[in-house]
Amino acid sequence: MKTPKLIVFDFDGTLFDTHASIVHCISQTFTQLSPPNTSHPAFSAIRVIIATGAGLSEIFETLHAGPIADMDHWITTYRSFYVSEGLALITAFPYAEVCRLLSQRVFNMLIVRNRSY
Repeated sequence: MKTPKLIVFDFDGTLFDTHASIVHCISQTFTQLSPPNTSHPAFSAIRVIIATGAGLSEIFETLHAGPIADMDHWITTYRSFYVSEGLALITAFPYAEVCRLLSQRVFNMLIVRNRSY
């Protein structure tokens, strides 16, 4: 068996569980930017839409049930929450340890993330 030249892992959902952080930051964004006395999306609704792999614009418009005039502001607000609160909510899956073990065996690895948040 040939030794692989490169092993590629996906960050989100494969090595690390990011759902709690994404759900939290989307909820915080709605809390901060929605008009007073409006309902916010349930965590379960947020989980369903992020599981589709949709981008932030689509997520916000779907949960908002329509277009959002200042989408850039919503995305900037979300990303601010992600840095200040969301990163701390990311947890490694138990088998993420395989990366450390592979690096000790001198395998070249690449961890990719296809989400911009």
